[in-house]
Amino acid sequence: MQAVFFEAVRRQDFDDLQNELAGRETGRLERFLSPDERERIRDGKSKGERQAEAMTRLQWMLANNAEYAALYDDTFDKLREAEQAAERALEKARLALAKAERDLQATLDSAARLPDGTRVFRDEQGRVRTVHGATVSDLDAASIEWSGDEPAYEQFLGNRSTIESLGGRIDKIERMQVEVLGHARNVLDDEDNLASTEELENLRQQIDESTEYFNQDLVTTTPSDAPQRTADVQLPMLN
Repeated sequence: MQAVFFEAVRRQDFDDLQNELAGRETGRLERFLSPDERERIRDGKSKGERQAEAMTRLQWMLANNAEYAALYDDTFDKLREAEQAAERALEKARLALAKAERDLQATLDSAARLPDGTRVFRDEQGRVRTVHGATVSDLDAASIEWSGDEPAYEQFLGNRSTIESLGGRIDKIERMQVEVLGHARNVLDDEDNLASTEELENLRQQIDESTEYFNQDLVTTTPSDAPQRTADVQLPMLN
């Protein structure tokens, strides 16, 4: 009986091995071949062939086209540099904006005032103006006692213009991060829709132009020869 049992087990093992080698499904647990070997037998392909099929178009191109790989890697390096430059530019602009807002508030706090509390400034022609640019009447202007230390209208305009300029720069950088850098990263990360050499060259140009903008120095908007204080204003001669 024991010999019959072992013969039956041997026969079942032999049948299972033959079924696995033939790639036939029997509903029984596969026991003899590795998963890779079973898969190779089923599709008639080697492990290397299946791995080659699993490669994306981008992976294949990078592995087999040295010129394309060099262009792709260089474009990606430029993108990373641009992303870092954008973050530095944003931080710098935001700090400058915070300072410009403090400067504007200090200018407003130091401004002369009409009896009703309206802040006013004297411009370089000697005219008195409100923060909205309206000219104050001579009668109202005569009620102001000037110390000479009040900020000039041009100083106020410079503070305000600096804030507008910095705000615009921040908006532009953030927009470029999405429209240029974000788009470039999506293209470079897309492993199935391979970017052409021409597309990579165009991306490189856009990235370079963006980096150049990010690295620009912040420019103040107030001319250095503009009056800064009321005492700097040349009052008009009276006839």
